Amino acid sequence: MTASSIVRPSTAIADPNNPSNVLVPNASFAAVVTQSNATVFAVPTIGVWVGGNGNVAVRMYGGQNSVTFTGVVAGTLLPIQVDKILATGTSSANIVRLW
Repeated sequence: MTASSIVRPSTAIADPNNPSNVLVPNASFAAVVTQSNATVFAVPTIGVWVGGNGNVAVRMYGGQNSVTFTGVVAGTLLPIQVDKILATGTSSANIVRLW
């Protein structure tokens, strides 16, 4: 099975017992990210692990808009769907994409 053949929910699922919780599907694949303004992931992420303090600039998958998460603390899992981790604006290190 290749990453491109995986079918998964396109959005997170609300926890029916606690609507403030968001359930994120488990990842089947992970890869260390080399930040790039040009590289587009073949399969969007379901999460981004940030291993070092700093900012993470991404292009969101759904709307193709870019956003920078500022002040991300090392050890944070961002439950976001992105197709790019941008070099411009990203200062965090040890970033891993999950899909």
